Formats: sequence, structure tokens, C-alpha cells
Amino acid sequence: MSSANGHYNVGGVYLPRPFKVRRLGHFGFNVEKLPEGREFYGDLLGFTTSDTLDFSRMPWYPKDTDLGDPRGYFMRYGTDHHAFVLFPKKVMDHRADRKFAPEVTINQITWQCGSLKEITDAHTYFQEQQVRVQRVGRDMPGSNWHVYVYDPDGHTNEFYYGIEQIGWNRLSKPRDMYYRGFQEKPPLPQMSEAAEVAEAEAKGIAVLSGHSPQDGLPANYDVEGVMLPRPFKITKIGPVCLFVDDVERAETFYTERVGFVRSEEARYRGARCAPQPRALSKRIAADAGLAGEQHLHVVWCRTRKLFPTPRGRRVPQIARCHLCRPDPARALSRDRLLGLCSGSRRALHPALLLHGAGRVGRPGAATIDAPSDHERLARGIGAALGHLCRPGVPGPARLIEKT
Repeated sequence: MSSANGHYNVGGVYLPRPFKVRRLGHFGFNVEKLPEGREFYGDLLGFTTSDTLDFSRMPWYPKDTDLGDPRGYFMRYGTDHHAFVLFPKKVMDHRADRKFAPEVTINQITWQCGSLKEITDAHTYFQEQQVRVQRVGRDMPGSNWHVYVYDPDGHTNEFYYGIEQIGWNRLSKPRDMYYRGFQEKPPLPQMSEAAEVAEAEAKGIAVLSGHSPQDGLPANYDVEGVMLPRPFKITKIGPVCLFVDDVERAETFYTERVGFVRSEEARYRGARCAPQPRALSKRIAADAGLAGEQHLHVVWCRTRKLFPTPRGRRVPQIARCHLCRPDPARALSRDRLLGLCSGSRRALHPALLLHGAGRVGRPGAATIDAPSDHERLARGIGAALGHLCRPGVPGPARLIEKT
């Protein structure tokens, strides 16, 4: 890795750092209630388990302590091996090589880069910038080359290149191919994925013997011409919202070290909220009631803002006005849930907002008053909420206001 006047050659373009984030890759939680989490994200929202990882086989796992299900679950909605991971928090708290702050339940936030060289150069860059590095190498399962670092608040950020793709037969890579995992910075160049498959076959490995998921629900819903087990399908993840102690410090990390550009900022009671990904101070969160026991009304709008209001009050007019503003990135669906609150004393889980809110309903409702030639948003939302609120689901959601 070399730089010219403080800039790096990244794919033929000079940049301030030796890598460039292309997109949000996958996301993960350390959860206290793993069986309930699997039911929520798997049966309810439709993520497919592509692989599991049994942590009880690890040398650091305590042999004399019952920590419940010791497995981590890799889940997907598309062809990437995993877009979402669920790990048991009790198990993760025992890992000596990965220290999570007590209040941090995010297992990882991952950012896809454009080449393997960017990942190895990023590792050197973060070390030079004195950013705390967790590890570098290649994960199995998933096959993604990576470097993991911590942000100032202890959130784990993974920068990765290449991830296993799962196709029509829904089979993941067999465990016998995990010998291609790396626990250290890999030397360059490396063999291609096609060469890895050819090598495995030459070794006598059954490359089609990987994990095969089992569907638990019948396909009873017609979703735009395709029969599916749910009246909606998740097609994208993001954006990310973080609670941080110091917004300025977090903004410096994500802009100067990672390369995000601040698109706008908001203020709440004199304190800043800076989206890149959105950083919300813990004081603001407490003032807004996100950390309390009150019910919240949440608005999802085209500017990617979340507007919380106390229970019993209507969505403020300023939030409604923002719904008419276009989404500059064109990255979100045109469908929106305008008001959704939790039916329990827990705040509505962000996954329903991030994964569900922008993906249910009918297209064409970009304003409060939908054009006469467009279908109302309530038709699709009603079907989705009927699924989300079916008997036996903890903390059911309910629609409180709709177009």
C-alpha cells in the first residue's frame, strides 16, 4: 500500500483512504432470547437460515456453564450467504477475543468494499490511524474476506470483500471446504472461488453437501404473482441507526476514517443528530422516550427520518409534510407505513421498520393523499399487519394511522 500526497490508488482513482465502501452488507444482533429471535426473524419476517455455527466447539467456550443454545444463526433474504446474523448474547459475553460494551447488542455492521486488496490495505490503514482492530482474515461460514474494527462507542464494523452466493438449490458451502478460512491477514494474490471449488472436488469433497434450509410455513399468499409464505418479501436491508455517547466523535470516525459523507443533520433540544449512518445521542434517545417504557408512534418518511411522539398523540404535521420530499438516493421503496407502534411495553423492534416498513403495501403512494388512479396503501399494509399480529406473536404491532 502506497499513498501520493495523502491519497491512495483505489481501482485507478485517488481517494483519501485505501478502500471505498460500496454498500451496507449484513447486520447482526447478540440476543438474550435466541429461540424467540429465530421465530421472529425466521418464521415471522422470512429470513432463511443458511448456516449455523456451534460455539460450544470453540476452545474458549465454558464447559461447566449452561448458556442455552450455543449456536449462531446466519440468515439471508437473497443470494448473499447472510444478510443478517443472530448470535446468543450469553455466549458472546464469554468471548475473550471480542469485547462488547455492556449496552451494545449489535454484533456487527458490515460494509462491502470492491476488492480483496482494499481489505488488506484497509487493515494496514486502520492500524496506522490507531483504530482498534478486532481481527483480520476470512470467515467460515460465509467465505467473506474481512477486517473488523471498533468505532469509538464499541460497535463492531466489518469491511469485507466477496461473500458466498447461494443459488437455486439453496445449498451453502459444505463444512469440508472451511479449510480455506484464514485467521490472519492473507497474502495476495489468492485463488478464485471457481478454483476453490475445483480444488475441493479434486480432494473428493462433495461440494453439494452443504446446509439445506427447511420451510416451516405453507405458501398461502399471492405476492405480486408469486405464492409466498408471507404477504410481503424483504428485498433490502438498511439504513443503520446508532445510539452514541458523543455524536461529534462518532461523526469524525465515520466520515474521516470510513469515508461517509454527511448528507444533512438535525437537532433535538439543542443536540445534534448526524446521519452517516444516523448517529443519535443517548441523551436524545432518553428524552424522546426510546429507552423508556412508553409506547411510541414512529413515522417512516422519504427522508429516512424517524419521528417519535408520546402515546396518545397524533403524528406531528411536520413529519407528514416531509413525506412528500423525494428520496435523493432512490434507495427506498415508495411504499410506507405512516404510523406504527408496539402493542407491548417494548419499543417496536427496528427490524420491522428497517426491513418491513418500506416493503409492504402497494406502489404509488408517495404523498399523503394518493392519486385517484392509485390503490390505497391500506390494502397491502393490512395484509402484512395481519401476518405480523397473528396469535402467538410476542409484542404485536398495530396500525394507528394510515393514508
